[in-house]
Amino acid sequence: MPSFNSLSYESPEDLQFRFALVPVFCGFNLNIGADQVFPEINFTFPLMDVGPDGHKAISAKFVGIVDSVTDRIVDIINLDEYHIDF
Repeated sequence: MPSFNSLSYESPEDLQFRFALVPVFCGFNLNIGADQVFPEINFTFPLMDVGPDGHKAISAKFVGIVDSVTDRIVDIINLDEYHIDF
């Protein structure tokens, strides 16, 4: 494991949201620290029936989550593009 003797940034004022001294390029157009914001969405479903009778409730829950997330992406974060994986 490497050892370090100093910090990358000399001052807390040098830290900027969205920027890193050494951005990480992950592929799939995901560049962390290169002037892009990638919000993470975490959610946990309550205990639900996953049988055929529960599909309608599960689908409705997903739709509600996606609607809420996309509204916040547009209103709060003001991103022009976003991607949601399930």
